[in-house]
Amino acid sequence: MSRSLPTVCMVALLALAGCTPTMQVSAERDPNADLLAYRSYAWLAAPPKDPQFSNANADLLDWRVRTAVDTEMRARGYTRTAPDAPDLWVRYHIHIRETDVESFQDYYWYRMGGGSDSPQDTFVFGYEEATLIVELLDAQTRQLVWRASVAAPRSKESKQERVAQAVALMFEKYPIQAVSRPPR
Repeated sequence: MSRSLPTVCMVALLALAGCTPTMQVSAERDPNADLLAYRSYAWLAAPPKDPQFSNANADLLDWRVRTAVDTEMRARGYTRTAPDAPDLWVRYHIHIRETDVESFQDYYWYRMGGGSDSPQDTFVFGYEEATLIVELLDAQTRQLVWRASVAAPRSKESKQERVAQAVALMFEKYPIQAVSRPPR
């Protein structure tokens, strides 16, 4: 029994697409900033609510992002303080964009990023890609000292694990590893 090459390729593609999702992560820092000198942080105001989310979903997503970032900051020895005198300000943004799928390679990357729609749906309708950006700013100068982003297909369910995984991937690129730091 012989199988056509396109059928075999499609089966292989779908098998690979079932593997662990890969999110696109990037990070950069101010090379002049001494990240070891910072000890505390506070959150800047929440980003404006996206009309694509209901108020309840926006509040839940805000809580998930802040909880995940707080966990990563704490693991690196930072203390969350009141907003009157932190060393660092933390803020985040979420951008959502429509993306087209025009080839099997595009569909492969969509699936590797965590997308779950069928090939038919993604080729016809495309999908939404969400990008989460986390920024740390020097509280005195308001200058950006570190910025990271992660992009992946927007999930119909924004589960805590997915948000925590995205934030953890960003902080893997943070120059200070998750260990105890000596006191000042």
